[in-house]
Amino acid sequence: MATAAKKIAEIQRPTKGVKPDMKGVPGELISLNGLNLVFGRGAKPSPYDALLDQLAATALSAPGQVLRFSDMRAKPSIYARAKKKGMRVSFAEDAGLLYVRYDGSTEDDTRTTRREQILHALKLGPLNGIRIATKLREAGDAAVDAQLVERILEQLLRDNAGIKREGGEWALNPRGAKH
Repeated sequence: MATAAKKIAEIQRPTKGVKPDMKGVPGELISLNGLNLVFGRGAKPSPYDALLDQLAATALSAPGQVLRFSDMRAKPSIYARAKKKGMRVSFAEDAGLLYVRYDGSTEDDTRTTRREQILHALKLGPLNGIRIATKLREAGDAAVDAQLVERILEQLLRDNAGIKREGGEWALNPRGAKH
């Protein structure tokens, strides 16, 4: 009776994993001449690489160019590829179509250009952080928001280039640093 229970326990015990194939797959040594291969970790080419490169190349010569895709499912893949290529892109949707705009390279010095754009906006008159952020977005900086503008304005205040007025508006300091 003990042997019957032992056999049942062996049959009911789950088998872990799969036995490895120790035979392997046949292979051969060949020359790389004439083969167009990409080696490396994660070096899989994407169907969007060529389009993103073309968009970046035409952004300087024809700034009004965007990519258009008929399927919204392309958005995560395009974002991931653009990030790997060091590109900043923004997206728009209209009638089920996806539009991609090139916003520059991640290596661009956006910190100084944002500061200069904020100073330029303040030259026109006192503004609050939300209005300044809106002006920067209209100028093409899609990654800026009101909180970021407020932090930059606080830095300008420390540098004596800006002053904060009542009501949350900011203006240039007439006696402050050169601007």
